[in-house]
Amino acid sequence: MHYPSDIQAGRLIGAAVVSRLHAEAAFRTDLEAARAELAASRSKGPAAGCASGS
Repeated sequence: MHYPSDIQAGRLIGAAVVSRLHAEAAFRTDLEAARAELAASRSKGPAAGCASGS
């Protein structure tokens, strides 16, 4: 069980980490590459043999 202050602290630390990552050019470059890869994968549709909706 977590105290409410544990959850608040986790959110604060998570927000600080994400903010710091977005300040790094290398991270932003990697993030854009990942977004492009995901978009390309989605445009191809589901892979053969994959059940939809599962």
